[in-house]
Order: sequence, then C-alpha cells, then structure tokens
Amino acid sequence: MIRSLIPFFLRKSIRGFQYCWRVGLGRYSLAAFRSSNSLRFIGTEYGGWWVPVSVLTVGGDSICCGCGTDVSFDLILAHVYGFNVRSLDPTPNSEDYMSRLVDAGSSLKFESCGIYSRRTTMKFFPPASLFEDSYSISNLQDTENPLEFKVVTIEDIVDANGRNPTILKMDIEGAEVAVLFNLLKSHCRPNCILVEFDELAYPTAWRLAKIRVVCRMLLRSNYKLYRASGSNFCFQYDSQKFM
Repeated sequence: MIRSLIPFFLRKSIRGFQYCWRVGLGRYSLAAFRSSNSLRFIGTEYGGWWVPVSVLTVGGDSICCGCGTDVSFDLILAHVYGFNVRSLDPTPNSEDYMSRLVDAGSSLKFESCGIYSRRTTMKFFPPASLFEDSYSISNLQDTENPLEFKVVTIEDIVDANGRNPTILKMDIEGAEVAVLFNLLKSHCRPNCILVEFDELAYPTAWRLAKIRVVCRMLLRSNYKLYRASGSNFCFQYDSQKFM
C-alpha cells in the first residue's frame, strides 16, 4: 500500500514545485519536497492535507471551509487529534452528507454557510460535470443557473468562537484569494493556513497575478510556506518573525 502511494505524493510534490514558480514563490519552491518527518498527511488522497506536526495539539481549533462529500480531514482532526472542528459548506449535497456524519455533542460541528470577504448572500455556480459537487462563487467552470447562499467572513466565525483557529483550511473553489485578502486585514492569525488555490487549474494572467500578490502578503504577514502539494499550499505563522 505504501508503495502504491509514493507516485501520488511525488506527482503532487512536482506539481507543487511548478506552481510555486508560477506564482512567484520560486525561492520557496523546495517546500514542495519538505521532509515528512515534520509533517503529517491527514485524510484521503482526495480530501487530505499535509499539516505541520507542531500544530497538532489536543484541544486545538479548526475552521474547515468547503466540505464537498469528503471530510476525512475534518473527521480525523476531531476524532484522532482531539480538535474542535467547525466545518462550513452551503451546498445541498454537503448539507445532506454532513447531516449523516455529525452527532450531537460531537467535537465536529457543521454550519450550512459559505465563506467570503463580506457577510452577504452570493451566487454559487454549479460544476460543469454532474459527477462533481464543487460550486464556485467565481464561476471557475463558466456555467449557468447559480444558486444563492448565505456567506460569512472568517472574522465572523472567529468572533463567535472567541479565539484564533489553530488551523484554517480552505477548499472554496476560487473564493480563497478574496477571503485571504480580507483575513490579512483583520486581527485573525491562524497558526496554520491550508489553502487550495483552485484558480491554478483555470489559469489566466489576472488569476495568477492575484494569487502571486496574496502569497506575498502572507509572507510579509509572518507566514512561512511550509508545504506545496499540487495546488494545496500550507502556510505556518511565525509570531517571532519580523519582516
């Protein structure tokens, strides 16, 4: 089984290395091959993420934005690592899926709402394929017949919870750059930010420029690129670093 996983992780590392150069993070591109001794891969191949071991402390808090129909990461954080996990997704498929997983009193909580740079109602565009369930605010796949859902900000969630999250995970189909811009203007500083830059799969000059700018903002805000695996980037906050 381990042997069968090696090609998958290697492919992801190579793609992460390439994406680092594409978004102006070439000098940090070796993060794509960082030793797994200081990391844990949590979740399935489809829904999993590399996480620094140092942030996996019992009693941590995580905000996980974008559930789809794979919350293996959220579940393991809650039930193996003892995290308090708040998972968010406004789409009907996710709401139905999560209703079967979340028990009363569980450390995994679900909220049927999206995340964005302001509190409002937004149009979410469906995927092009009937076999996918990833709706996007930015209409990544150029589809029609959007649905409208409530969205809130990370700051709204943090204020309700009363403290910064240890881990913020975002797989939100193109809305991540707007959310990160807003996050960096706020008081919220998660110890670890896991973000999938979905627009890398649908690149335009404008989309790449936005990702490049927000990555530089993260670095200037004392975040370090810790791992790049495909379009999944892991940033860790260094409160002792002054730039």
